[in-house]
Amino acid sequence: MERRFEPIFGITGPSGSGKTTLITKLVPELKRRGITVSTMKLSHHDIEVDKPGKDSHEHRAAGATEVMLAAKGRWTLFHDYATAEDGPDVRALAARMAPVDLILVEGRQPCPLGKLEVHRPDTGRELFCKADAEIVAVASDGLVNGLDLPVLDLNDVQAIADFVLKHVDEVRMNKLSDDCFDAAGQRMPIGEALELLKARLSCAVGKEEVPLNAASGRILAEAIVAPCDVPPHDNAAVDGYAVFFDDLESAGDTRLPVGGRVSAGHPLERFAKRGEALRIFTGAPVPEGPDTIFMQEDCTEEGDTVRLPAGIRQGANFRKRGEDLRQGERVLDQGRRLRPPDIGLAASVGCVALPVFQPLRVAVFSTGDEVTEPGRALPDGAIYDANRYMLMGLLEGLGAKVTDLGILPDDLHTVEHALNEAARNHDLLFTSGGVSVGEEDHVRKAVSRLGSLHLWQLAIKPGRPVALGRVGQIPFIGLPGNPVAVAVTFLRFARVAVLRLAGATVTEPVRYRVKAGFAMTKKGGRLEWVRCRLRRDEEGALVAERFPREGSGILASIVGTDGLAELPEDLTRVEKGMAVDFLPYVELMP
Repeated sequence: MERRFEPIFGITGPSGSGKTTLITKLVPELKRRGITVSTMKLSHHDIEVDKPGKDSHEHRAAGATEVMLAAKGRWTLFHDYATAEDGPDVRALAARMAPVDLILVEGRQPCPLGKLEVHRPDTGRELFCKADAEIVAVASDGLVNGLDLPVLDLNDVQAIADFVLKHVDEVRMNKLSDDCFDAAGQRMPIGEALELLKARLSCAVGKEEVPLNAASGRILAEAIVAPCDVPPHDNAAVDGYAVFFDDLESAGDTRLPVGGRVSAGHPLERFAKRGEALRIFTGAPVPEGPDTIFMQEDCTEEGDTVRLPAGIRQGANFRKRGEDLRQGERVLDQGRRLRPPDIGLAASVGCVALPVFQPLRVAVFSTGDEVTEPGRALPDGAIYDANRYMLMGLLEGLGAKVTDLGILPDDLHTVEHALNEAARNHDLLFTSGGVSVGEEDHVRKAVSRLGSLHLWQLAIKPGRPVALGRVGQIPFIGLPGNPVAVAVTFLRFARVAVLRLAGATVTEPVRYRVKAGFAMTKKGGRLEWVRCRLRRDEEGALVAERFPREGSGILASIVGTDGLAELPEDLTRVEKGMAVDFLPYVELMP
């Protein structure tokens, strides 16, 4: 499957210019910023890493197509081209590598994101960029004049990393290709469709920094790494007495003098002594030496001493430094939608602000002369616009900044003008219904004239087809017209597209196995979602009860249920009591 956005950036330059040195400095700098990086070394001369006499060499000599050599810690794959004249193609090679944020390629071959040239004027070598249009900047350790390209200081790795990441982001945001949403006409399984979306869409928004109190619900733009241990010191888990375990009697109670008092924020201002107990409170730093803490309710104060019961284990009630987070440990991953506990964790390592993606700007509209704004008199043959308000709520629930374009009339010129204007300052255009092959379907005509449009025939019920396209370079999504189909296709399909464009990491929702409280026959070859409410049977097991009315226009069937029983493509009959997958709405709607 071809990926729409290929994160491949080249580092080029003549032999001896310092390409490898720069890459060995760039990789740790990028990793420090939470960017996952792989590298590719392309050579202009022959390479041989497998020697005659080795078992792997014998496998290759015997005619094996490929040979994998594996041991503890690493593996490598040997692949011989069909002829000696065949050479590497970075896209084909990258497709065989594990997914990462960025692949740095050392060599002169074409790279999808362009290349950075490494140049040392004192070598007297001619600049490649004068003949290579893919080069987007030069990194030099000397003066370079007469270039229209940015010239970076070769010794300033942070500035080079800044440039590379900014350039990659700019390309990523502008890379929506003409055939991004093109797909075969046959019905597509939902799993395949979701993988296509993930592969062909990428982040469409920039970054900004916001204070912690404004970060909840935002999408993290860079990984956060702990600059310190959390907690920063050993501390007490309870109110009580801190002691050296070796001072305790092996049998019977132990009496020790109380030698000091330690509370949170007020450490002991001397070294702890053997043979004493220290009065200590929850969260207080434990001085060096004591390794066990008694709960105060288990102890008996007797004047200036305390009686400690036998039987405690060494290290009890003792929180170790760094038991939550260690310095250098990744705290939060890029692409995570931040929840209140995430904000608290960031605060625990001293963050006062977080880098987040700017909200995805989405324009939502409805079309059709039969669609009426709620609150107005309902003409004969008309319906109130429920879909638009539901879509806006779903989008806002994902953190999008939504613009309501209202209801557009059934007029091609008006629709085309509205879409063209909305595409100027939005990252996504969204509608439901009105995208078909009918004579009055002006949305389809307008989108096709302004960009491109494809109808994805998904093998699902409810919810086909889904329209995907672009207006200029701005993605367009059109969901089916029935309210239930809108809700389900948004939650199970369009939601993935919105999250990808917003910069979020897309994870599969958690499904739960429950008993079917219904029996039904379904068509094979398509996935069906059945709206169900949950109850517990007499044994306490969860049972999914099918909503009594199943029509795609019955929005009350979403409101009156807890989630969707998911019936796979190969299933044709459901019997009462059989186990089925259940997808709660709370997994899909914040």
